[in-house]
This record gives sequence, structure tokens and C-alpha cells, in this order.
Amino acid sequence: MFSTKGRRPTIPDDMKERLWTHMESICKENKIGVHAIGGTTNHVHLLLEPPLTLSMEEMVLKIQGESSEWMNRQVSNFAWQEGYGGCSISKAHVGRVVKYIQNQEHYHASTTYEEELLTFLKENRIPYDPQDVFG
Repeated sequence: MFSTKGRRPTIPDDMKERLWTHMESICKENKIGVHAIGGTTNHVHLLLEPPLTLSMEEMVLKIQGESSEWMNRQVSNFAWQEGYGGCSISKAHVGRVVKYIQNQEHYHASTTYEEELLTFLKENRIPYDPQDVFG
């Protein structure tokens, strides 16, 4: 998961599906398996299966870099935040996570990205510094 710079809503509604499709093509070019990509106007979630040849950081940097360049050709002044959040899941949870990613618009009608992230960190007992999380 990663957000737009400053978590601003800079992914236009009419561009979201095109951006997710472009991100999927970036993944396929890099032999990254894709289960789901989706999000809102200010962030994206990706459920991926990395190849053995790429670390999570390398994967994210490729996706962020290439999708940012593509978005800047579509709309001006687009940027992703620095950094990302990532975790692994068991195969038993893939279906549930795919459904969650596909329903981001519905989910975020009542919960902000910031609330979602803090809840995730707290529920999973992941220590964090709010300055690191939200800059």
C-alpha cells in the first residue's frame, strides 16, 4: 500500500481503472504476479506475488516510478509518497484480501486512509512513530 504525495486526492476518478491496469502491466513486465490492485483518489493497495529476483522495495520502486511517469503524462503534478507499507499474508486469506482491495471506494466512504492505516498498525501490534507514518 502506498499513497499519493501528501495523501492528496490526485488520482482522478476517471483515471483510477486506467492506472490500476497500467500498474498491472508494469507487474507483468517484471514477472510480478497480481491478485488485485485497487484504491481511491489518494492511495492504492496491491496484492502481489513477487518473483524471487526482486525484493519488496525493488518491486514497489518499479511500480511507483513507472506509474508516476505514466500519470504525469496523463495529469500534471502527480507524485506518490516516499515509502510504502507492505506485509505478507497466508494463501488462505487471498480471497478476503482481494475482496477488500476491490471494495476500497465503499470501505473509504466511512473510514479515511489515515484511520485505516493506524487501525492496521494497532491491530497487528506494529510499533510506529506517527512522524514516520504521516510525515
